[in-house]
Amino acid sequence: MRERLSELNTKLNESIEGIQIIQQFRQEHRISDEFEEINSDYLRSRRMMIRTNSVFLGSMISFLYSLALVVVLAAFGVTSLHSFVAAGMVYAFTTYVQNFFNPMTNMMDNLTFLQDGVVAGSRIFHILDSKEYAPAQNPGAHAVMQQGKIEFRHVSFAYDGEHEILHDISFVANPGETVPWLDIPVAGRAPLLTS
Repeated sequence: MRERLSELNTKLNESIEGIQIIQQFRQEHRISDEFEEINSDYLRSRRMMIRTNSVFLGSMISFLYSLALVVVLAAFGVTSLHSFVAAGMVYAFTTYVQNFFNPMTNMMDNLTFLQDGVVAGSRIFHILDSKEYAPAQNPGAHAVMQQGKIEFRHVSFAYDGEHEILHDISFVANPGETVPWLDIPVAGRAPLLTS
């Protein structure tokens, strides 16, 4: 559930920050479908957690409290068959049983916060324990870039693998020059990039 919530927040942030690009490339439907899928996964996992907590946490403590209360009252009932039992004694023991289970009830109410903290902490420690190193220059490389040329030859691109955003783009930018304007056919639209 925590992972789904993180994905949901990330997707929401990316969509808000990149809304102009999403609109320019007409990807609103795809982004909306991805968001809906992550949101549905989060809802399912949240419901499963609520069901689990309602069955095993609060209900279990209430059952144990009721069972302890029945045992205490049954013991006093059996005792009262042979001798006198004061009402204050019954009240004191039922209060003791209630006070015994109150901290457990409070703990179960806060267990979800503890679970969230443990999961968040484990994810943070996983990131901190990562052995991935930042890219570094090869110490044996002595090549020097004297001139650079950027060339695109027959470049096509699609986000989803089906609908091409860029189709068969070719251009060259020689050292010291810029591309004056670029005809890029984007999904049936007019050229987007000029410089």
